Amino acid sequence: RLGVLAPVQDQSVALEVPLSANLSDRVNAEVEAESAAQAQVVAATAADQLERPARLEQITNEAAVSLDGVVFMIDGRGNLIATSEDGTATPPRATDDPIALEALGGNIAQGRHHEGRDVLSTAVPIVRNGRTVGALEVEQSLDAVNDQVREDVVALIGIGVLALALGLGVAWILAGSIAGPLRSLGDAARRRAGGDSEARA
Repeated sequence: RLGVLAPVQDQSVALEVPLSANLSDRVNAEVEAESAAQAQVVAATAADQLERPARLEQITNEAAVSLDGVVFMIDGRGNLIATSEDGTATPPRATDDPIALEALGGNIAQGRHHEGRDVLSTAVPIVRNGRTVGALEVEQSLDAVNDQVREDVVALIGIGVLALALGLGVAWILAGSIAGPLRSLGDAARRRAGGDSEARA
């Protein structure tokens, strides 16, 4: 029976690993796409307000609340012009921040780093009259997302274990139903070989 059960176990493990990895990849892709879309909306709102520092501060503070992260803007030279930070931590200039630097080049850029927690940084260009005049960057914690992914993976593994247990049970029953007649046939053959002409399979 072990020969029948082993393939079932191998197939279950072979399916669980890629499914778990695929789940994590899809969730991460969705989070990154949503963050980029939200940052672009904020950047478009700020594009016509670059000469109004108070308005930019208001925009960054409102965006920080709605995006649940830290938001800051830089001008075309990489100088900080608005931030949702309270002043205790100053975001780096663009020259020290490759993600912001890429956004100043007109591209959407994203990256992950660890600061005691997993953080997703998303930078988008601020465009006015077809020209990149600055960049907006959002830093969002991924802890909640990672926790949710872990919970989903655990649930997926639980389902896989349950399916494996049911599969093993069915395989055990099938193996028994196949092995029983074979044993009976073998016993009859041995009895016939021993001279019992009445033995029947």
